[in-house]
Amino acid sequence: MGKVVTAEVKRLANQQRIQVVDANVLVLGLAFKENCSVLRTTTVLSIVRDLEARDAHLAVSDPWVNPEDAAKEFGFPLTMELRDRHYDAVIVAVAPTQSRETGIDRIRQQSKRQSVILDAKYLFRRSEADRRL
Repeated sequence: MGKVVTAEVKRLANQQRIQVVDANVLVLGLAFKENCSVLRTTTVLSIVRDLEARDAHLAVSDPWVNPEDAAKEFGFPLTMELRDRHYDAVIVAVAPTQSRETGIDRIRQQSKRQSVILDAKYLFRRSEADRRL
């Protein structure tokens, strides 16, 4: 899953002349599934590792996951506070209730004006995200 998602992010970013290398990428969701804290067998890790290999600057956020568990299990911290107008790309990898409640407008507020939003969970309407997988 990781290579498919990151390849699509790279393709969309290239269309908008955004470099993936050194890009600020926000990954929403880390857990195995929505609204749980289970990290075992999460497919989101493959997305994170592929983006790390492309030298992207990652912020991974999941309100259901204990930050200490994520750091211990995977070796990277969770981002607890998201920044406005900071992210070149946002990947909705898991769709916890908080992402649905936050809405696409808030996600766009956290993104730079020239950015990519990839909705891998069909959380938002087709017209709201740059791509859904």
